Amino acid sequence: MCKKSFTISMMVLMLALVLQSPVWAAYPDKHLNILVWGNPGAATDILARSLAAASEKSFGQPIQIVNKAGGSGIVAMSYLLSKPADGTWCLLNTNSMISVLHDRPQSFNLDSFDYVLRIVTDPEFIAVRKESPYKTIDELLQAAKKKPGELKIGGALLGSIAWLVAKQIEKVADVKLNYIPYPGNRDAVVAVLGGHVDMIVSALAPMLGVFKSGDMRLLASTSTEPETDVKVPTFIEKKMMNIDQVMWRGIIMKKGTSPEVIEKLHATFKKTILSPEWKEQYLEKYQQRQGYMGPAEFTKAMKDEEKLTIPLLQSIPKSK
Repeated sequence: MCKKSFTISMMVLMLALVLQSPVWAAYPDKHLNILVWGNPGAATDILARSLAAASEKSFGQPIQIVNKAGGSGIVAMSYLLSKPADGTWCLLNTNSMISVLHDRPQSFNLDSFDYVLRIVTDPEFIAVRKESPYKTIDELLQAAKKKPGELKIGGALLGSIAWLVAKQIEKVADVKLNYIPYPGNRDAVVAVLGGHVDMIVSALAPMLGVFKSGDMRLLASTSTEPETDVKVPTFIEKKMMNIDQVMWRGIIMKKGTSPEVIEKLHATFKKTILSPEWKEQYLEKYQQRQGYMGPAEFTKAMKDEEKLTIPLLQSIPKSK
């Protein structure tokens, strides 16, 4: 009798534990929200919408894009951390979060997130409109030397890779530029086309159409690897940078998300970004590179880049 009672008690206990625990095997049972800290039309937004459209069928639930611009990404990061770590919210991040959190410390840091996968790498370009008097990067920098602080350079928000590139140029070329931040790269493209700034730092995707139409001219690239349709000098060739300064973009979640959920999302997006269709419909279309990394490699890469970026940031004089 005692043995029978013990067996029944154990079965009841196990059933109770199952009922109280999250049933991760059923994930996903709700739609997924991808937070984007750029405005609609920005490079991050374009990637998020492309990824969502290509992954919904495999994921098995709708994938929605939620734009939360502001604070150079701080608004979106804070919003993600305000949500439960249940697999229904993730954030499309970039390596600019390193400089943003260094420049404006918050109650959270890089360790407050789980890193799901890295998706793409994307070099930055210095570009001017076709009416610009500057035909080469050398002409532009010579003009900047003659007019300290007068030439306006537009780019993404303060702390972004575009901002970091502009600061590197100032330091290495010994020039002073007037950096004008915009909510996203697309806004910077509109500004330079309208003559509101003299040049911009931007990824290629937001200005691909006006570049191909001849309305914009690319003067230099931060990449060491030439893009398929873009032949411009690199800053390394000009001995202005000793690193391959590129933007990368990936997916992160709130720290404490179940490993099973992370693996499901990782597997879903990995299948998408390694497919021939993704290469044709996104990478080749927007002239970007495959940048896949899984959770462990992505987490390590984030830490390694932080170690390289912080000394660089500390060496750049703060704007007054």
